[in-house]
Amino acid sequence: CLKLMDADIFIMDEFQRFSGLLNTSCDSEESMIAHEFFTNEHPYILLLSATPYKPFTTLEELNEANCDEQYEDFLKLMRFLFKEDKAGADSFHTVWEDYSNKLSHISSEAFDALIISKQKAEEKMYGATGGVNTHMGAIFLLGTVCGAIGRLWDPGCKEENSPDEFASRRRIAEECRQMTYRIMEDEIKGSSCAHRGARGEIADGLPGVIDVGLPVFTELLAKGADRNAAGAGAFVALAARGTDTNMIRRGGVRLAEEAAGWATQMVSDDKLLDRESIEELDKRFIELDLSPGGCADLLAITYFLYDHCRFQCRF
Repeated sequence: CLKLMDADIFIMDEFQRFSGLLNTSCDSEESMIAHEFFTNEHPYILLLSATPYKPFTTLEELNEANCDEQYEDFLKLMRFLFKEDKAGADSFHTVWEDYSNKLSHISSEAFDALIISKQKAEEKMYGATGGVNTHMGAIFLLGTVCGAIGRLWDPGCKEENSPDEFASRRRIAEECRQMTYRIMEDEIKGSSCAHRGARGEIADGLPGVIDVGLPVFTELLAKGADRNAAGAGAFVALAARGTDTNMIRRGGVRLAEEAAGWATQMVSDDKLLDRESIEELDKRFIELDLSPGGCADLLAITYFLYDHCRFQCRF
């Protein structure tokens, strides 16, 4: 049957469930299939997944599995993407290992070195992906927020001295700003204040999340919306800000501003929970090839901080 398999493109949906297919060098059945699929002359391969790799592994998980399975799977994917470039894959492993080590010792004093290490890791990754990285903003935002949470964590803090949810979110956002503003000042000061992307958001203390995403999300939940509907409404409110650099990159400033106007009208008309209106907005974005990836990144941070601060203040 393998000999009869011939196609111009191979599509692997939810490929992380079949990581053995990415290893064409061993003798397993999966590897035999992968070798037949992927060693044809110039096959096109599309890897699809909506499941991100975990950003960290706890000591308990390491002890239970005796290895960092998520990290090993990530490296396996990168070796697959580097194909026959073993030197490139080895170099990536070395650079990424250095970045991981620096992340585990994050501090404001060492942030310059961390940024340099991050840029080297990104450049190596781009070498395997042809310059494509659709989650760069989300990774940067979440990594910085997690770093701020770690710096603020006080295991000896008594319950009566713990900040409430609102104050905790503000503290985290301010810590993000203080951690990064000095490092990014030269990089972002020449950009339009409204078009600075993820770096500008962090350097300004996450105004999209703190002033828009979280308040709208919380308000819609209080009105009885479920988390998905509240998130969709918060997303529209974030889109109304008109600061999504991915929208600008896709459609230009004029079309991005027009799209922000559609979202603003929905906010004014109190349609943040109107599913039909939200689906219509989504349809217009798709037809115009507009991808509000920056808003999606801020929505992810909105969910993360909402849950983190509620959990922190409850226990």
